[in-house]
Amino acid sequence: MTELVEELNLKVTYQRIGGYRFLFLDGKKLAMFTAVYSEADLRPSDNASGLSTYDGEKYNIGWILFDFPTDYVNSSGNLISELGRIEQLHEFFVSE
Repeated sequence: MTELVEELNLKVTYQRIGGYRFLFLDGKKLAMFTAVYSEADLRPSDNASGLSTYDGEKYNIGWILFDFPTDYVNSSGNLISELGRIEQLHEFFVSE
């Protein structure tokens, strides 16, 4: 995830809402998804939450769960995501 953020010069912020809502911005587009907190540093068995996006004209709410494991924040405060989530974000931000 760090490499993606640096490559695309994304700004990242989060909100604590029981779990976490992560927001990725590049100045024109915004993408967000939720992650759970795992004090035990174990990934929950749920599938990842939908990716919500806004490209300056169109807002898509991500309700669909994906076929890769859920994103989570470990007890050290690090976001742990699968390659599938990184690929989604990359595809969204580099598409025209």
